[in-house]
Amino acid sequence: MSFDLPTTQTGDMPRTNFDISCAGISDVGTVRKVNEDNYIIRRRLCLWAVADGMGGHARGDYASETVVSYLNHVRPWALPRQLMHDVVARLEDANRVLQSAAASDGSTAIGSTVICMLALETQGIIVWAGDSRAYRVRNQRIEQLSKDHSVVEELVDAGLLKREDAEDHPHAHVLTRAIGAAEELDLDFETIDLKNGDRYLLCSDGLTRMVSDPEILQIMLQQRDADAACRVMIDLALERGASDNVTALVVDLR
Repeated sequence: MSFDLPTTQTGDMPRTNFDISCAGISDVGTVRKVNEDNYIIRRRLCLWAVADGMGGHARGDYASETVVSYLNHVRPWALPRQLMHDVVARLEDANRVLQSAAASDGSTAIGSTVICMLALETQGIIVWAGDSRAYRVRNQRIEQLSKDHSVVEELVDAGLLKREDAEDHPHAHVLTRAIGAAEELDLDFETIDLKNGDRYLLCSDGLTRMVSDPEILQIMLQQRDADAACRVMIDLALERGASDNVTALVVDLR
């Protein structure tokens, strides 16, 4: 891995040039009895993440809890490279734990998605596996920063499926990557620039199944408070049935 990022001098210094406000909400939804979503906010470290236990597999709640638990042990390294390597190492640890748990239980897989964001001075990194997403709202436009690791996404990329038909495909939510899904963890990374006024959303697919990108943009523009934006998005998903767990985490830079 190679990241061309600035260097902070001590682990205790502010990680960004911005004042940051953030909030997260997770809801079990209207159908399921267990919330298999989890999220983490580490304000001083400028680390945020959402994890979604793999639906249909055993102990999805345990899987997402494991991912969040390991991210909670990331240390405040002075160098961005060290911090990034620690995040990857913690996710690899979580992958090994979930692989071992599945073997002990005789389960096919105990897994979880993860979407993680780090803010480092004027730059940041998005790290992910699975179909939980990261969005950025800037200049009244919304941009998806992550790319789903799913069967339908591969079909769309190969030109075998139209984007508008993806949601109704029988394998619409079959993942190709996740924490715990394979012995070798395969993560994706995206380095991003951070600007004043940026608003970021990390969310599970329980939100994006029920609320469209244009609707997310409208809510993010109308609700200036991070907690209120999360609440309105979650409530809209619940109003529409929310058959899956729903999680939204908003980060504002000013």
